[in-house]
Amino acid sequence: MTMLLEVKDLRVTYRSRQGSNTVVRGMNLQIGRGDFVGLVGESGSGKSAAIHAIARLPRPVESIVTGQVTLADVDLLAARGARLRKLRGTTLGFVGQNPFGSLHPTLRIRKQFHNVLRAHGKTKSKGESFSKAKDALDSVGIVAADK
Repeated sequence: MTMLLEVKDLRVTYRSRQGSNTVVRGMNLQIGRGDFVGLVGESGSGKSAAIHAIARLPRPVESIVTGQVTLADVDLLAARGARLRKLRGTTLGFVGQNPFGSLHPTLRIRKQFHNVLRAHGKTKSKGESFSKAKDALDSVGIVAADK
C-alpha cells in the first residue's frame, strides 16, 4: 500500500528565553489513503505539538522541527505559501482535542464554513458559499444557521 502521509524521526523543540524543551522525540508514523488515526497520550505528551508540526501551523513560541514529513509526495517541512495552504484545505486535516480551539467562539458557524469554502476556492460567490454552508449544517441537524 502506498502511504499518503509518512513521518520519519520527527522532532519538535520549543525555544524560549528560559531555554530549549524537546516535546516530540523521534516520532514515526505512516498513514495510508482512507486510514483514520488517533493520537492518544497523557496531557503534555506532545500530541498537539506533533500535529501542529506536521500541518506546519504556527506556534506561540519559536519551534525547531526536524525529520521528514511527506504528504502525497510533497515534503511538508519544505512546502511554503499557496502550496501548503492548498494541502491543508484538501488533503491534510485533523480534529483537535480542544473544540474551543477549532471554532471561533464569536463567529457564527455558518460564517466559519463560508470562510473555509471561500479560502479554498470551493465556491464562486459569497451567496453560493453561504448556501453550501447552510445545506451542510442543515444535513447534520443544526437549524437556524441563517439567523
